[in-house]
Amino acid sequence: MASLASLFGGMDPAAEYAALLKHVQSKDATALERALTNAKHVNVPPAGKLPLLLLAAMHDDSACCSALLRAKADVNVSDDSGATASYIAARNNSVNSLQQLISNRADLNQARKSGATPVYIAAQNNSCAALALLIKAGADLDAPKEGGFTPTCIACLKNHKDALQLLIQGNADYNRAYTIADRFTPLLLAVHLNHLEQVGTSRLHCSPARAHGFIPFSTRGSSDLLCLDMKQRLTY
Repeated sequence: MASLASLFGGMDPAAEYAALLKHVQSKDATALERALTNAKHVNVPPAGKLPLLLLAAMHDDSACCSALLRAKADVNVSDDSGATASYIAARNNSVNSLQQLISNRADLNQARKSGATPVYIAAQNNSCAALALLIKAGADLDAPKEGGFTPTCIACLKNHKDALQLLIQGNADYNRAYTIADRFTPLLLAVHLNHLEQVGTSRLHCSPARAHGFIPFSTRGSSDLLCLDMKQRLTY
C-alpha cells in the first residue's frame, strides 16, 4: 500500500533522507542541490540518524553545507546529544565547513547536553585551525562544561600547548577555577601534571608579579607545595 506521503506527492521521510544522504556521503553538492528542490524533511532525520548538516560538516564539505543551508537546513540543528554542526566541525577541525556555518550565523556557543561548546571541543582535540576561527568569530572562550571545566582547563589537562596559546591570545580567563574537587585553575592543573610547556605558555602572558600570585589555594592545601615547585622550576 502506498504511504500517505506518496499519495500526496511527497517522499517518505526515511526514503528522502536516504536519497539525500547518498549525495552527502559522495560529496556531490550538485546532485544534492537538485535533490533538495522538493525535500520536506531536511531538518528531521529518521530516529537514530544524524542530521545531514552535521554529516556534511563532519566530512568538511562546505559545498554540501551551503546547499543544505540554502534549502533551509537549520544552522543550529543538533543530534540527540545536543551537538551541532559547528560542534562537529570544531571537533574534526573542519575549517571549511565551520567557516560556512559562521557565515550563516551559527550559534557558536550552543552547547551539548554536557555543556561542551565548539570552543571546548576544539581545545580538547587541539583543533587549532577551527579554534582560531571560533576566536575570530567572537565565540565565548570561557563557557564551562559540567563541573565548571573551561576550554583553558581542558587544554592544560591534555597538554595542548598550541590550543592554550590561542586561548590566551584571545583573552580567555586562565585564572578561572572549575567548580568540582580541588577547584584547580588551568595553571595549577599544568603544574600538578608537570606540563611545564603549558606553564611557560601562560607565563608569557602575565607579569612576574601576577605570575607569583597566579595559583589559588586548593581545598586540600596542596597548592603551597605546587607554588614552591613552580617557583623552583621557572625563572621569572
